[in-house]
Amino acid sequence: MIQIIRNLPNGIKVYVCDKKDELSKIDFRTTTMGTTCYVIENSTTYILNGSKTWVKKNSGTSSSSSSSGDDDNTYVMDGDEII
Repeated sequence: MIQIIRNLPNGIKVYVCDKKDELSKIDFRTTTMGTTCYVIENSTTYILNGSKTWVKKNSGTSSSSSSSGDDDNTYVMDGDEII
């Protein structure tokens, strides 16, 4: 289930959804870059960039927590799937 919890100026919206695969169901025609979606399933916020790609939002910590450097935090729309 997807729900809009806030409409901000310039088409930016704040969504919440149950599962990550629901990101692909958000209509890009009515949203713009800067739109965010909090995914309950993995307790993660994603932000829509100018290329209509969902990117995992950084937690805002100042230290690097990834030791391997191979974390892929970008999800690209390909039809009805996020790849």
